[in-house]
Amino acid sequence: MKKIVVFLFLVASFLGFSQEETVHSIYFDTDVREIKPLQSEAVVYFLSLIDTTRLQSVSIYGYCDDVGKINYNYKLSQDRANSVKNMLVKKGVKYKIIVKIEGKGKVLIDEDLEEDIPEARAKNRRVDVVLNFKPLVVEELNIP
Repeated sequence: MKKIVVFLFLVASFLGFSQEETVHSIYFDTDVREIKPLQSEAVVYFLSLIDTTRLQSVSIYGYCDDVGKINYNYKLSQDRANSVKNMLVKKGVKYKIIVKIEGKGKVLIDEDLEEDIPEARAKNRRVDVVLNFKPLVVEELNIP
């Protein structure tokens, strides 16, 4: 019985200290920097589904497809990330928990392995919003 109590305590401790992470992707059309109103509404709806009181940090990563010059794509991906950041702040996310805003540039496609290249490029024109949550506090177990 004592071993079971110790095991349950260890599992509860692990769950209590593990950090949750959720990624939400926002997709853009070719050469578009600004987030569209419909996309903004979808992000607001997504935020309404999560427990924002546990939100610890937000990281924002912008990407582009493999078309265009390197410098242009870095600038475009950074502009997309900033557009999402501005929208999140406007919708109530505290600026101080946004820890990273980074344009990653283009995502290369291996045309020999990819079956639907236009679809793959469309998936690469995105911004990933990575939400990290504070650990869920597990209350003390009272086992008789």
